[in-house]
Amino acid sequence: MNISLTLLVTEKCNIPCRHCLLGHKDLMKSGKDMPLKDAISYVNQMAEISAAEKMGFFVRFSGGEPLLRYPEILEVIRYARQKGAREIGSMSNGFWGKDFESARRLAGELKEAGLSSLCFSFDDFHQEHIPISTVRKAIQACCETGLSYQIKCVVTKKTRRLPDVLADLGDLLLNRSVVVQEIPCYPEGSASTMLSPGDLFYESGIPGQPCPTGLMLAVLPDGTTFPCCGACWTHRLVMGNAKKEGLRALFEKMRHGSLMHMLREKGPSFFVPYYEQAGHQLPREGYVSYCDLCRMVLTHPAFEKVEPLAAQVWRKERVKKMFGNLLGEEIRTIFE
Repeated sequence: MNISLTLLVTEKCNIPCRHCLLGHKDLMKSGKDMPLKDAISYVNQMAEISAAEKMGFFVRFSGGEPLLRYPEILEVIRYARQKGAREIGSMSNGFWGKDFESARRLAGELKEAGLSSLCFSFDDFHQEHIPISTVRKAIQACCETGLSYQIKCVVTKKTRRLPDVLADLGDLLLNRSVVVQEIPCYPEGSASTMLSPGDLFYESGIPGQPCPTGLMLAVLPDGTTFPCCGACWTHRLVMGNAKKEGLRALFEKMRHGSLMHMLREKGPSFFVPYYEQAGHQLPREGYVSYCDLCRMVLTHPAFEKVEPLAAQVWRKERVKKMFGNLLGEEIRTIFE
């Protein structure tokens, strides 16, 4: 088992994508940066947790556009590799590929520092601002320096789908093992005001999947820490502040908290019947994914009443699963 540490090293970005989860103009221009000393400290703390728990750990850089903090990221990558991180990855929109020689030098330095993989945001939204030729040069630089890369493509009904977007890369994917992912656009951030709801892909019924994030801590520049990658960040998912409390305490909250257990084991759909039991009818349609449903469940005004109902049933199930027939009926009644 591995623990994942995601560092949102900057809220700033060099392009105003219409779908961005953090796409507020004030953040893009004057958003916060994570101090280098904080990033180093978080990696060090995660390495200590990893050793104590006998788990591996991953480090991911996110934003904003992480490579706007290129010198700082290089230093953190080197430190994370020194501390034993099994994988180190970063997102990027590929803006740095305008000049091929500079791009090849950057990719080579990232590879040498210890970056495992670079994930490109490559879709119609990003390519409204960054020429395809620029991203092609960035990817070609990764190919020539041996830096692994991935591609994530956000789509709506009005954009091109993944196969058409990948066609823009020509033969760069030929004979290469590359992870590619098509992601439905979420109705959050810029998308909530700049895109029509009718353009989004919605699943039929209520998404029933459990949360797949596993053991994860995502830290924002000011230290605010969440247990997932950001598609449904709400105040109820705040684990605390890493600068004030330290990652160890937040890791314990994330690992042992009943809400996180219910989301990981059952998924947000687990709460729906308890809303109905409490007299609140949640929509039975209109969710892009389980993350979208999670946002609806956790931000509903009645959640404070619903969570104890769901948690009581969940705890009963856990007791029965853990002890089964070893417990007599009388003892099981006490636990319930």
